[in-house]
Amino acid sequence: MITDLDSDGDGEVSKKELKNVFAKLFPGANFEATWEELDSDGSGSLTTKELANHFGMGQSPSSTSNPNPNPNPKPNLSLP
Repeated sequence: MITDLDSDGDGEVSKKELKNVFAKLFPGANFEATWEELDSDGSGSLTTKELANHFGMGQSPSSTSNPNPNPNPKPNLSLP
């Protein structure tokens, strides 16, 4: 997705690059509010990480906490 938005190929999506696409897709929508939400670090450009976090894809499966590390535990059948 970032490569489609990154018209100058620098690896990030600038405010200008996103604004051009945003205006075509969502005419009349509030771009500034959307930009402030997306640009979470306030750098003035969007990274892959910022876009992934915004769309709920920011964590890899290996980084999520697993409350049950053994997916197939054997039941405890011993009597007290």
